[in-house]
Amino acid sequence: MIENSENPLTIKMPVTLNGWFRVYVGYVTGTDSFRIGATNDSSKTQINGDISLKSNNLYGEQWINEKSTIISKFDNNSIEINPIPNKNVRIAYIKLIGLTADQVTLYQKENENKKTVIYDFDGYSDFFDGRYPTVEALKNKAVDRFSGRNVGTINWSLGGTGALNYNSKYAGNAYDGTDEFDSEFRDGDRLAKSQILNILSSGKSPLEIIADRGADKDIKVNASLRMNSFYNPTVYGFKNGDMYNKYKQFAQPGSFYLSYYHTEVRDYMKNILLESGSFNNVNGVTLDFCRYPEVFGSETPNDQKVLIMNEFLRTLRKELPKNKTITIRVPWKNPIQYGFDVNAWVKEGLLDTLVPSSIGNEDNKSFEISSYVNMVKNTNVKLYIGITADVSGHDITKEEEQLVKQGLYIHNKEYLDIEQYLLRAYDVYEDGADGLFLFNSTANLYLDSRAPVESSYLGDKIQIQKWHQFDYVSGFMTHKINVSKPSN
Repeated sequence: MIENSENPLTIKMPVTLNGWFRVYVGYVTGTDSFRIGATNDSSKTQINGDISLKSNNLYGEQWINEKSTIISKFDNNSIEINPIPNKNVRIAYIKLIGLTADQVTLYQKENENKKTVIYDFDGYSDFFDGRYPTVEALKNKAVDRFSGRNVGTINWSLGGTGALNYNSKYAGNAYDGTDEFDSEFRDGDRLAKSQILNILSSGKSPLEIIADRGADKDIKVNASLRMNSFYNPTVYGFKNGDMYNKYKQFAQPGSFYLSYYHTEVRDYMKNILLESGSFNNVNGVTLDFCRYPEVFGSETPNDQKVLIMNEFLRTLRKELPKNKTITIRVPWKNPIQYGFDVNAWVKEGLLDTLVPSSIGNEDNKSFEISSYVNMVKNTNVKLYIGITADVSGHDITKEEEQLVKQGLYIHNKEYLDIEQYLLRAYDVYEDGADGLFLFNSTANLYLDSRAPVESSYLGDKIQIQKWHQFDYVSGFMTHKINVSKPSN
């Protein structure tokens, strides 16, 4: 193992290279960062030692992580590693693998730069976590941080179906009528209320602020409506909004979900979509049927469900301005059981982007998409595949929140890691999808300061192919070794 000390010098490999090589470096626990490149390359690539397997000490049992670093066409030159001041580097080995002709062709292929990721914000969770105390924080954390990350569209949810995060002609003002539910609020709910109302006091809604900022940053913004997200009024009544008292007479039998069997419910949904889609710089609307797909109950004959939904979408398409797009997210498995005849929607051009997704937590593997690829073939409809961040767990309840405060409970949720995202992206692009719709993503995917650079690959099919060819396998190369402490 080569380990730096005070005033370290550049390391140059004692070998002369010719031809195309991929360079892999095995580095040991305790490595901070270093730079590597060809000897005649003035700009070196910085490698951060973000090893996932930690050790409490620098010696004894340690871990080696292998990372794919650079690809270069060498011409009677070699490789050098430059130390970074005040950064530890512990190199175990350097591995060279020659590229085949096909690999060289792939490496030299230009990236597509189509920005084929739609990133979904639920319009509430980040307020719940206190991320947007000001308008500037909202602009920075919900828009600016996507710059250069191949995200083409921000899908901004309006909140719940009835409790919207803007003042609406049809749903009422944000948080009107919630005082009676004050005992249901968790600490995060109170913080969300405070931050949403503070943003609204600026004279613009969160959607308008994000849409305007998106226009500045060349990122499209859609207004997204969860199409039937209502809750048990005795538990989360404030999430139903002030409009619920008027519309609860149209609930499905034995349920708090509203029924699209009733014209009044369909008109409400349509009006919210038209209203939110009318704001300046809003690219279009998203109808999110996936998380709560049961839009009909026993009151609706099965043979009426498809007819009602098709007519609903025809009306929306007709009344929505021609320059506004329609994106629809549906359960990938047998959507017609809910009344969603996606095949007819595609054939009639009632939508611009179709997003099949999992209803709840992400499945263990990517679902079969060939039927959807064939469905949109030779049409103008784009196929984006939904990837849900959640693997297991649930949102914290008020009771659990109290236990956390007492130190009696630890709330855990499990999410996809970056390699799982990348592998799913590779699968769906190879199978013919146009892009990805990222749902319930955590901030550490794109938004935090330590978000992995690899997340920018998700919105570019060619970059995903390069990752899979050159970087994927190295992520599994982890070895345990014993490092002896050097003698003085």
